[in-house]
Amino acid sequence: MLNRDDIYESVSARYDELIAYEDCEGELARYMAGLDLEGKDIADLGAGTGRLTCLAAPKARTVAAVDFAADMLRAAAVKLEKAGLRHWTTRVADLRQRLPLEDRSLDVVMAGWSLCYLCGSGNPDAKRNLDHLYGELRRVLRPGGRVIIFETLSTGVEAPAAPHFLEAYFRRLEHDWGLASQVLYTGFRFEDKEQAKRLAGDFFGEALRDKIEAWDSPVVPSWTGVWSGSLG
Repeated sequence: MLNRDDIYESVSARYDELIAYEDCEGELARYMAGLDLEGKDIADLGAGTGRLTCLAAPKARTVAAVDFAADMLRAAAVKLEKAGLRHWTTRVADLRQRLPLEDRSLDVVMAGWSLCYLCGSGNPDAKRNLDHLYGELRRVLRPGGRVIIFETLSTGVEAPAAPHFLEAYFRRLEHDWGLASQVLYTGFRFEDKEQAKRLAGDFFGEALRDKIEAWDSPVVPSWTGVWSGSLG
């Protein structure tokens, strides 16, 4: 199984190949299409290779893709350029520090499958990181601005379930931040079982690779939680 730094700094092409097969029933795409993003100034924190950035950019007035991994942001920039999209920037930054964004400059801040690494219980600084992010989001959002956070509700399971190390983080998003939550099915449909084992196994580990072998199917179920709302 690849570690986080390997995945998000040096193997962006393989990561991009993996997520190309995700959301096989289009629930994430429909969710994004239904958001009111027209003419908005948006930031995508932990943008990676630009999956959410590219979905938001056609409607946005401006969009800033922020990530610690320069390799990922280079891949995002290529996709944005190929799509003919304009009014976007990429910014290398550590989300644990002051964000490279101006005060009250944004209408929407998104974060997809990224804050969990900073705010899950496996991180000894989880509480401090989440408190810092709350303060930074309050700083950069305009009054009435919206936060939209996407996180995993597990992969390779038949029903959505919060990973144990994220349960406290999710509770804080709901109880302390006041965000509403919903569930999206974002399963993978690969070309065949062997591709599923190679791509999903590298990212999620040997246990999932063994499950795929037993299922004898190119479909890997996966679930995403969405937490959204204004911070007041």
